[in-house]
Amino acid sequence: MSASQMLGRISASPISQQLAVELMVDVSQATSSGQFLELALPKVLRASSASAAAIFRPDQGQWRQRFSTSALDGVDTTLLADAIDSDQPSSRGIWAAAPLVNRSQLGDCLVIKFKAPCSDLALI
Repeated sequence: MSASQMLGRISASPISQQLAVELMVDVSQATSSGQFLELALPKVLRASSASAAAIFRPDQGQWRQRFSTSALDGVDTTLLADAIDSDQPSSRGIWAAAPLVNRSQLGDCLVIKFKAPCSDLALI
């Protein structure tokens, strides 16, 4: 998705507008990426009406949970791999995953657990 497409989506949604402002404030005040993620994940959770959110990173053949709003049991790691390999959001049932940074060598992945099956990947 291009930057102009992303800005168009944000502009069309009051929830996205509010979240974007809150995240800009957080990123300007955070002293590390970890601190930013700790501030941001609960806001992403609230804006997406999800039950949990986390950041996962591959480490020696295993997916490791780095930051989370709560424990995420039952994550389908093939979903994470699909999102990273395609460099696009992916979803299955109540789970959605998206690369945290496009074309990242680290492979960080945002994982969201929704309260009901996710049918609209525009949410992530």
